[in-house]
Amino acid sequence: MRGEERHKLETDALILRVERAVDWAQENRRSLVTIIAATVGIALLAGGFLVNRGNRKEAARTRLGVLTTEIQQVTGGAEARQGPCEASLSELERLAESEGNSVEGRTARYYAGVCQRALGNYEAAAASFEQVRGRNDLLAELATLGLAGVQRTSGKGEEAALAYRSLLDGGGDLPLDSVLFELGVLEEEQGRPEAAMAHYERIVEEYPASAFRDLAETRRERLPDPSR
Repeated sequence: MRGEERHKLETDALILRVERAVDWAQENRRSLVTIIAATVGIALLAGGFLVNRGNRKEAARTRLGVLTTEIQQVTGGAEARQGPCEASLSELERLAESEGNSVEGRTARYYAGVCQRALGNYEAAAASFEQVRGRNDLLAELATLGLAGVQRTSGKGEEAALAYRSLLDGGGDLPLDSVLFELGVLEEEQGRPEAAMAHYERIVEEYPASAFRDLAETRRERLPDPSR
């Protein structure tokens, strides 16, 4: 077949397909309008969903900021936090549930654990902190620190020591001098003075400007000398 004939056949076939498409569109104009309207509607709904989700996130973030600021501003230990924690706990738990594993949800879950611990519900606090752990970020490290504190308060010294030690790999953002001090005191409580000594010495040598340096040095000097 010559090139001109092939070109004419291809052109005729294209024209035929276009004509059929135009005929179908005219015959099904109402259906097309419906399809287009539905498509636009779906797009608008999707856009509205994204906007609503963004607004919800912003609202959750704003409310979370208010709740956590109230808790952070309390000076003193767990007893001092009981008032704001009683007022905030249920809302923190709702935010944690609704926001899931997002930053907002995990932050709400962490502060729920802080409040549960302040209110003496150590089992619930441990569960909250556990849910925040498992990621490589500061929030997970703080949750591990909180879990260790709950375990220690609950008389689970060995579990608390394991939690503290998991923070000592040096790969995180949490300042290690406070972790070393808490672990040193715990090692003393567990009857391991040599291990406690090692942690106190590390504070003195590696963190000379630490607020825990003098405390660590004092406790180290009270421990029996292992070389004797």
